[in-house]
Amino acid sequence: IESWWKWFEPILTTLDSQFVKASNFDLEKYSSMLKQGERRVRSLYNLAPSTSSRTSITSSFPQEYVMYLLDSHLSEASLSLPILDIKSYKHIVYIFDTMYYVNLNWPKRTMKQDVPEQSTAKLRVKSHFLRRTPSLDFGGSQSSSSTSGSVLESSVVPNDLERSAEIQLPLALQPHLLTPLANREALFSSEITKVKSKPVSKGKESLRKAVQTQTKLLSKSSEEFLSEYDTTTRVFSKYFLGDGPGVEKDSILNLRACFSGKIARFVRQIKEMKSVVQAQYRHEMRDMPNRMYNLHIYVNRKRLLEDSVRCLLDMTELHPINYSVKFDGEEGGGPGVNRGWFSVLCTSLKEGSKYPENTLPLFICQGRKPEQAGIMSPRPWEPHNFDNHFILFKQRLEGFKACGRFLGLALWFKQTLPFRLSRHVWKFLLGRKLCWADLAFYNADLYEGFRAMLNDAKWMTEEEFVEVYPCQFDVEVNGVIREFRENGSTTSLTKNNVEDYIEGYSMELMVESVKQELIALKSGFTSIMPRHILSGLTAEDLTLILSGGSGEISYERLYNIVSFANTIGCSQKRLDQFKRWFWKIVKEMSNIERQQLLYFATGSSTLPPLDHTSDITRDRISITVEIQHDSRNALPMASTCGQRISIPLYRSFSMLKSKLFLALHCLSYGLG
Repeated sequence: IESWWKWFEPILTTLDSQFVKASNFDLEKYSSMLKQGERRVRSLYNLAPSTSSRTSITSSFPQEYVMYLLDSHLSEASLSLPILDIKSYKHIVYIFDTMYYVNLNWPKRTMKQDVPEQSTAKLRVKSHFLRRTPSLDFGGSQSSSSTSGSVLESSVVPNDLERSAEIQLPLALQPHLLTPLANREALFSSEITKVKSKPVSKGKESLRKAVQTQTKLLSKSSEEFLSEYDTTTRVFSKYFLGDGPGVEKDSILNLRACFSGKIARFVRQIKEMKSVVQAQYRHEMRDMPNRMYNLHIYVNRKRLLEDSVRCLLDMTELHPINYSVKFDGEEGGGPGVNRGWFSVLCTSLKEGSKYPENTLPLFICQGRKPEQAGIMSPRPWEPHNFDNHFILFKQRLEGFKACGRFLGLALWFKQTLPFRLSRHVWKFLLGRKLCWADLAFYNADLYEGFRAMLNDAKWMTEEEFVEVYPCQFDVEVNGVIREFRENGSTTSLTKNNVEDYIEGYSMELMVESVKQELIALKSGFTSIMPRHILSGLTAEDLTLILSGGSGEISYERLYNIVSFANTIGCSQKRLDQFKRWFWKIVKEMSNIERQQLLYFATGSSTLPPLDHTSDITRDRISITVEIQHDSRNALPMASTCGQRISIPLYRSFSMLKSKLFLALHCLSYGLG
């Protein structure tokens, strides 16, 4: 292995340097100097004079390597860089993956003193639930010890109970932090605290260094190995995550993939699956080549949830080629109306539409913090409040199954939804185990209460603790007392069983009280989305894909996706004035009003997530504002299919503002 590494290390080092420097290389600046000669260019970039027309790749600086590439490429295209074929490095990725696996799993000789010990200043938490940490795969920051839904490192101490959820789990109370470039440290600030090992004597330190010099490769920790070649790993993850090395189990690419790499693989897998489905339909319908299975949804806005559930449950094929939506009594149709159905159904679920009718809403927001508003979880059933509750509950489970299919169809057809599920719900749908951190996302106040209870258990006497917390192992859920331990109503809380109490209480609220609802939701979801496609995704990934991250729609992003079409040929001065008025109105809008503007133009109130660069100039959506002839009585109109807004050239700012807001709040639907 050492001989392999001596050959392989220079390749990785050179490649990583090329990627790092190339990301900061100003091609336009360099190209503008080419005509002034090589000496001027080398002076610009502070490069030493070249003694040869060809530079040694392995020993050169990255800037010199770029010089070499450009010089050798001048005869073909002087104003463009040669293409570096990343795909040609596929064999290197396999070797890189193997080296990492060896580094991670090769038996290492360690001293007894090297084993980290927990600090006595911290509470020794024994509960596996409390010690389990969240799984995030953003930006190469996840622990390399596992790819499963939970990561439990031997070199960590329990959560710092002296710090609040706001400090330890910023994402729980700041959903806007979730972006494609988010990393673990930004979202879960202090949840994992590394433990310092005890100092060792000089003699033992020398022995340890001697043991670690077996090879340069095996002396590195897995995290050191990855961080040293972080840029190369990210590039490899982006290009090889969907096939080739990325398909291998426990591949390094899965561990270090950022959101863009995961979404690229997800889209690729969906596309491949659609191709298989289309081929199957063509084979089954070879006698009717013009007929392919499409999903037709016909709903009435007054019975939106009821009609939508019926259509979703009546699906004869779970992977339709296309879909169309028709609202009863409306002439509209097309892509804009199709997107509109996803948005209005999400709004209906968030606003508490009941299913079955005259019973209970399907979802509820459990968090009481303003920052957690709109993050939904299944609502527990209340059988004591309804006659024939067995029949109603069966219908209710069918409603959750339909909602699962609804979420699956949104992924299948690449639709973003103005609807966010709590973190523990996504983890249940993905088959991941829940952990202590999930409680903060479900109910931050309850999390803080339990954190205080654990802290009190450290210093209170048994008598003081029982007096302050006179609790039993049961919890009231919608008027029903539920025990989460055998004889729970007669089992008192003590310092010795406080961890069992917190785990049981949390699991009862988040899962056990709504387990049948979650199972039905998962049944509908996985009937559309196969498990192998979801295996590499986390709860945060699905939130980004389906909801586009946070619901915030910034003025800057709207500014970059909106363009103007001067269809009436007005003067440039008049057009510039109209633009200033329009953008002043948009800048003064609240976030809800910007969502209404987006829905008015596209049929969706949510923007898709940006790519891995978070560059708003490379957005995947665009809106065109068409300038029409002035008419005092006409309102702005939108075509959601073409994502266009037609606005008359009003004579004053106040008229433009009043007419635009009137159109946004208008409940009349045109042709979409």
